[in-house]
Amino acid sequence: MPIDLVDFYDSFKKSDSALFHTLAERVTFVSDFKEGMKQTTVTNSAYFYERLFLELMIVEHFTDRDGSTPLYVAQQNIVPGYCGWPIIRDAPFKRNIDKFIMDFHGAGLITKWTDDILKEARLDSRKKQLRSTKEVAEEATKKAEMPFAGGAIMALTLTHMQGPFFLLLLGLLLSSVIFITECLIYRCSI
Repeated sequence: MPIDLVDFYDSFKKSDSALFHTLAERVTFVSDFKEGMKQTTVTNSAYFYERLFLELMIVEHFTDRDGSTPLYVAQQNIVPGYCGWPIIRDAPFKRNIDKFIMDFHGAGLITKWTDDILKEARLDSRKKQLRSTKEVAEEATKKAEMPFAGGAIMALTLTHMQGPFFLLLLGLLLSSVIFITECLIYRCSI
């Protein structure tokens, strides 16, 4: 189990919030995200992890060709995500880094970069699905074009069935003529 999940779980158990205590009691751990996401769709439960990662995995693994998915990502985080950059104490460039990070955030660049990553992942996912669909179609056409008894397998059309149909009509006509002739011969002989 990843250490960051243990940290979340421990912080939920130690929290003063009754909601977090209840959440900690109901938590079950899974081996990987695919198993957790599949359980979510089957058991009507929730799976939580880092927001961007979840959105990316849903786009890559649980989205149909038309862009629909049975999964939903909550609009707000349960636990806010923090990050830190280890730099030396009293570094002269610390103020500049802080300013740039706040400028990026204030300008919406971080949100834009996140959206760009998700759009690219959606596009890649659709391309993969189209490629797999084309491969399946190509395999089906190759199987249909495989030689069979010296020729290719072809579907029967109306043109192919005209000969047997005319033979059937000829047989019905001939048998009807013979039957009527026999009936006339029998009546005349009486």
